[in-house]
Amino acid sequence: MTQIGEAPFHYTGISKPVIIDQGKILCYVPVSYTSYTIPDTVTEINAGAFYNCKDLQSVTMPESVTQIGDKTFSHCTSLKSIKFPEVITSIGKGAFCNCNKLTVITIPRGVTSINKGLFQDCGSLISITIPDGVTSISNKAFYECANLSFITIPDSVTLIGNMVFEGCDSFTIICSNGSYAQQYAIRNVIQFTTAKNVTPPGVTASPVQISGSVDGKAFVFPSFSVVSCMII
Repeated sequence: MTQIGEAPFHYTGISKPVIIDQGKILCYVPVSYTSYTIPDTVTEINAGAFYNCKDLQSVTMPESVTQIGDKTFSHCTSLKSIKFPEVITSIGKGAFCNCNKLTVITIPRGVTSINKGLFQDCGSLISITIPDGVTSISNKAFYECANLSFITIPDSVTLIGNMVFEGCDSFTIICSNGSYAQQYAIRNVIQFTTAKNVTPPGVTASPVQISGSVDGKAFVFPSFSVVSCMII
């Protein structure tokens, strides 16, 4: 078996997780769970596996997992953080929709697209880093993420869909000069910065100084603050 429908075991009353295909596909976790460690035999989390697990606060995901299905963690309203294995290549549509306690997200480097509604209605999300290699951000990916402050968008992104940032009240796009993301920000009157030493919330960074010498004379440039701007 390689395919199974979305959330097939919900509302069945089953009290233990269901894993099929010789331990490879996690299909279901009971809504009563507050935490769960996914076995290291699992390579795929089926669509809706954790759907509506409203008391779920933490999930430990092994390095074996490469795919996360549609709506996998949708409506997990107590989930505060998630750490992805770097081997993940696909995160489905609406996978974290309405996870309204998530605050900071870093997408794995193997992912190439941000699917539709991926973080829709994540009202506590303040910072997200999209890795180089992602080429598209689909419709409503961050819809109604009202507290979003910073999003890092790499040069590889060449398509941003409709209503991606609808309902995001005040945020800054961190991008490169001349990039598609910068042009998108200008067209849509979104605040952006092309400075490289911006530190989004949830990320720790050390102050940077530049020093050297010219004609035998030493110099030091002190750390400086980044000022973001809005093009109107």
